[in-house]
Amino acid sequence: MVGGAGEPIQFFYLGAIIGRIGDDSFFRTGPRPKIKKMTKFLELEAPAKINLLLAVTGKRGDGFHSLVSIITKLELSDTLRITPVGDPGYMELSCPGNPELENGQNLIIRAIRAWQEKSGQKIGFDLLLNKNIPLEAGLGGGSSDAVAALRGVNLLAGEPLNPSELHEIALGVGSDCPFFLHQGTCLVEGRGERVQGLQLPAKTPEEVFLFRPPLGHPTAKIYRILENRGIYSEEAEVHQKIRQWKEGEISLDEFVFNDLERAVFHKYLYFSPLFEELRAKYGLCPRISGSGSACFSFLPRGFNDEERLKQSITEYWGEEVWFCKTRVLPG
Repeated sequence: MVGGAGEPIQFFYLGAIIGRIGDDSFFRTGPRPKIKKMTKFLELEAPAKINLLLAVTGKRGDGFHSLVSIITKLELSDTLRITPVGDPGYMELSCPGNPELENGQNLIIRAIRAWQEKSGQKIGFDLLLNKNIPLEAGLGGGSSDAVAALRGVNLLAGEPLNPSELHEIALGVGSDCPFFLHQGTCLVEGRGERVQGLQLPAKTPEEVFLFRPPLGHPTAKIYRILENRGIYSEEAEVHQKIRQWKEGEISLDEFVFNDLERAVFHKYLYFSPLFEELRAKYGLCPRISGSGSACFSFLPRGFNDEERLKQSITEYWGEEVWFCKTRVLPG
């Protein structure tokens, strides 16, 4: 347990990265962050992600798809507050504005239950999730929330599980989860179990424009469409493309790619015409993140047509479009 009887409990916070002073085990993939002390609770940011490249290379024997993906984190994030409580095994999740997430199937709850089982810890937790990342958007919000919870409760308990054990739990919760245990941009392979840190090329723009229609995409549905069409990428060609991008032989616009767009465009006909207009009118390179429905485009330096860009998108998709201008999270 953390803290003694009658003493305030001291916790630490910095974005999505947490750790204890004097322990470098959590920071092998990047520098130690600055640490801000807090009392009685731990508050974590769970960042969104976008897939710069998402190649689906086939169907595995275990039913999952094989992927090669370059994923980077964004400053856009959810916030999770974790408060230890005295009742062993107690668990309550509140999510203002999203009551449908307040149940035992939420990935946060599943991650903590798996952590309790593996660690033998029965600490109770009160959880408050503030959502900024939209649901069913392909931005990784649910997975990021789960990993924030996993790392948070492990820290509060004095880190009974090591990083490899957390990785095992994360993979069991969701294929995107192991990525969120690492800092910055990563190359992710397999079904998500192989994660390697990657440095973005120096000329990569920092500002990212996100937009989402008022309709979400269930991930499993998009993968079924792709599977039925049977069109997969060749792994060797994908790695060749990654090498060319890292060495500056191709531009970011030439590199960014998503196999799942084929399935999305096949099912939802309102994406392609808008993308064509954004390319022709603004010189942007819009892409879908993950299975969607959120889309993104890097903004070139000096881009000053943001309001007109929003208007163009609204004319296609209506007034309920979600917009967010954010930045790539350094790491």
